[in-house]
Amino acid sequence: MCKVSVIIPIYNSDRNLNKCLNSVRNQTHEDLEIILFDNGSTDNSKQIAKGYARFDKRVSLFNTNNLEMHEVINYVTDNSTGEYILYVDSKNTWLDKNAIKIMIEKAEQFNSDIMQVDYHQVENNSLLHNNRSNKDEELILDNKHLIEELNKGDIVRNNIWGKLYKTDLIKEMLVTNKMKVEESRWMTKLINQVKKYLILHKPMIYQIKES
Repeated sequence: MCKVSVIIPIYNSDRNLNKCLNSVRNQTHEDLEIILFDNGSTDNSKQIAKGYARFDKRVSLFNTNNLEMHEVINYVTDNSTGEYILYVDSKNTWLDKNAIKIMIEKAEQFNSDIMQVDYHQVENNSLLHNNRSNKDEELILDNKHLIEELNKGDIVRNNIWGKLYKTDLIKEMLVTNKMKVEESRWMTKLINQVKKYLILHKPMIYQIKES
């Protein structure tokens, strides 16, 4: 069974944090390292996170103040121990209970460096729609076509969230760039090293619609 490091940066996320963390803890794939990183929250987020770290041995909590998001992510990633990494946005997302299990199965089946899944959109606790396309359920991109699709801004999302990464790939990128990769350039830097990018057109993550 593959170990997955689930990295969850936190900043003033108390409205959604319990739902987000429960969705990770209750995954059907249980071999998880859950790393929480509170970046100076002024609401109840830190207290909520402390409770989870106290009662679930898989959960660890780091605390800092006013770091840039890429600094938080780079630091925690460098100290992760899983074979795969999943970054989860604590403020407005949570996972389907089978999300990690399915993502690992597909990543192993296709030997992907990164795999991306689709989202359910939620508003006022009601499911609006999902962003699943009408394309084939599985789409595999080599580096050339991945860069082309990234530049189009259509099916490849240029953010770090909701994707399963091979840990070695990310750590190599961080070392190469001396851990100075800003969030806006993070994916671009990483994608240059990707040989196989898998898109699974199956909604596995719930996302609160921004007002």
